[in-house]
Amino acid sequence: MTIATSVILFGILGIIFALALVMLWIFIILIYTRVPYVKTPKKNIDLLLQQIHFTKEDVVFDLGCGDADVLIAIDKSTGAKTYGFEISPFAFCRAWFSLKQRHANTKVYFKDFHSANLQKATYIFVFLITGIMNKTAAWIESRAPKGVTVISYGFTFPDKKPITMIKTDPTNTHASNFYIYKF
Repeated sequence: MTIATSVILFGILGIIFALALVMLWIFIILIYTRVPYVKTPKKNIDLLLQQIHFTKEDVVFDLGCGDADVLIAIDKSTGAKTYGFEISPFAFCRAWFSLKQRHANTKVYFKDFHSANLQKATYIFVFLITGIMNKTAAWIESRAPKGVTVISYGFTFPDKKPITMIKTDPTNTHASNFYIYKF
């Protein structure tokens, strides 16, 4: 085996090792959060913006913001202050590139949302899963100002009653809807 062949072989093995580490990291984060990355459809984001009248005085937090499309849409259409928290490296990178590409003022942090200071929040957006909704509700209640509006996409808080629901597709009983709560 020549030196050039050895260098190429070690380079390929290094790339495979690095990819394996990245995949392991993503797997560990998925196990830790128990929430997969799923996009909120653009047509549903548009519907949310038609139904909820955000203003430039609002402060909107997205807990587990994924690619930050919801926050960017709110920022671009209203000028509200928007902040997201994302722990998945894949989703965070998508958010970061989207922020740069769309020249958004949204701030996205690569960290667990449990470190967020929600005291200035007027709205909190979540798109999580059933298994963590009650724990998240308790956490929001302990950190957010009384009377904050919480918008949950796709999943309800089992121990809370929404003040309203925005149906994304009235003809489809299995469609993901927006559930609006006052905490």
